[in-house]
Amino acid sequence: MTECSRCGLCCDPVILPFHPHERAHFRLQGPLEDWERHQYEFYLEHFAVTATPTEESPHYVVACDQFDPKTRECLAHDDRPDLCSGFPWYGRDPGSPGRTQIAQVLPPQCSYTADVYPLLPLFVL
Repeated sequence: MTECSRCGLCCDPVILPFHPHERAHFRLQGPLEDWERHQYEFYLEHFAVTATPTEESPHYVVACDQFDPKTRECLAHDDRPDLCSGFPWYGRDPGSPGRTQIAQVLPPQCSYTADVYPLLPLFVL
């Protein structure tokens, strides 16, 4: 699999199929391991929903206050939740079920597109 090129396109903005605050509030109601609790507390503390799903775009658009747009780096790299550290395949094969949804929202410049889109051969004239 391809390695991250650290372009920051997945963080600016974060595109999610769920509302992070709603999910966090729901999950924090039940028993959780400490690492799980951290995931949802991070959503509440650092994610701000900037756009909700529409007919044209069925995803939530989220700004993370731990992303530095100038350096294109995560300020919480060692503390970020699995949602961020596992992006985009979350330990699964890029061709596994459900991964095509993620592939559809990858920015064209993202290095992970090489995992799902074959490279075109180069022709020399």
